[in-house]
Amino acid sequence: MAGRRVFERSGFHDARIVDIAAEAEIAVGSFYNYFSSKDEVLQEIISEVNVRMFSEWLDPLDDADPVAPISAMIRHFLEFYKENAELQKLIESVATISPSFRALRLERRRRSVTRSVRAIEHLKRIGLVDEDLDTYLTASALAAMLANYAYASFVLGENFDVEESVAVLTDIWARALGLVRLEAC
Repeated sequence: MAGRRVFERSGFHDARIVDIAAEAEIAVGSFYNYFSSKDEVLQEIISEVNVRMFSEWLDPLDDADPVAPISAMIRHFLEFYKENAELQKLIESVATISPSFRALRLERRRRSVTRSVRAIEHLKRIGLVDEDLDTYLTASALAAMLANYAYASFVLGENFDVEESVAVLTDIWARALGLVRLEAC
């Protein structure tokens, strides 16, 4: 999308509607047939990315090897974050100054935490996770760790190896939940 290319190249504040229209090869007046502001363009881009992030991340739970879906989720998240690093940087920076973008960022976090809560509750029901574990706080902490790790790697430039990261992060998640790794990632 033209708006995404302009935002990633110029940042939110320096992106102009005239630049978005030029990138899309449309007249500035035509821009307003679709959007009322550059804020609306970025909101749509973020919403689409959030949908893609979670729709492509629907590995079923596996009672025989509960660690495998965790590893697959971490791999997907890191690869998706890496592919979308410039947009992730933009989302994080704009979320700090705009209530509407903060809400979109929180929506993504809540979706991630909710998905983890459901998985942990399932693991509790089948007896693989201690019933006394605080599901919500654990899911929140693990989601924050993964998001911050990805940010440090792909936005701040730590450039951690994805394969090593998947192995280490999977191990941390499994240990936090009290799961024994059944096999290597």
